Amino acid sequence: MTLAIGTYFFGEVGGMIVCADTNVVFGDDNVITGEKISAVELGNASFVIANAGNDADAGNMLSAEILEEISKRNADPKKDRFKFESTIKKVMKAWHSGYTQAEPPPTIEFILATTVGLQCPRLYYCKAPNTVTLKHDSFALGCGSRIVDPLLPEVLIGRCPLIPTILQISYLMHRAKRQDRNLKDSGTDMIVVSTRGECRRLGRHETQRAEAVWPDFDRLVSQCLSAVSFGADADHVNYMNSVFPLMYSNCVKKSSALRFASLNNFKT
Repeated sequence: MTLAIGTYFFGEVGGMIVCADTNVVFGDDNVITGEKISAVELGNASFVIANAGNDADAGNMLSAEILEEISKRNADPKKDRFKFESTIKKVMKAWHSGYTQAEPPPTIEFILATTVGLQCPRLYYCKAPNTVTLKHDSFALGCGSRIVDPLLPEVLIGRCPLIPTILQISYLMHRAKRQDRNLKDSGTDMIVVSTRGECRRLGRHETQRAEAVWPDFDRLVSQCLSAVSFGADADHVNYMNSVFPLMYSNCVKKSSALRFASLNNFKT
């Protein structure tokens, strides 16, 4: 049980953001904190993988194997480093074939973000044993995607700079954690990768502060809903005229005060 989100951001360089929650939920509902996102920088290429599925350990093991084989391919001058999709499929098929009909493999899905040789950033949807599909838009995987998917076109509005996109993703994570008990109280791991191949991992304290902006926003939306539903009722109009600007201002102050030290000197 998990939630992973991948999206693009835009700027002078541009790039991608990949994030995942930190809850690992077992069949008996026991929850531990774990990591489901990993990255490798190869000088002229970078790869970031977030795994989503019903077996975090298997997902992490498969992620590590994929990154290891991609690294070997990238170092081999005889191989075309731009054509890594076949390497991913080969690793996933080998992993999948290690299971039997009596012991079927767990369902494992990935978000893969990659830049190779300063080419356009690319997000892929991967699923063992042999699915590797290029995605041109934001997408989510895991149990939390049922909450996030309807919100994606309204929240990740496209062609935004890095910091606004981080905040938009943090809202999606906030909503999923609020509504899905398997994600409650989890942290968020997030990696930013530029088109130039530089990767930066945000600290969990940084993503936690970004998500902390949004409860006030939820209350703001709730107040707007109430006011609109009452129409031209004088009391509600007066209340919104006096309170709404203050609530909105407080939300903006919180978001504007955020600082991401992990992104110092990161070229966007």
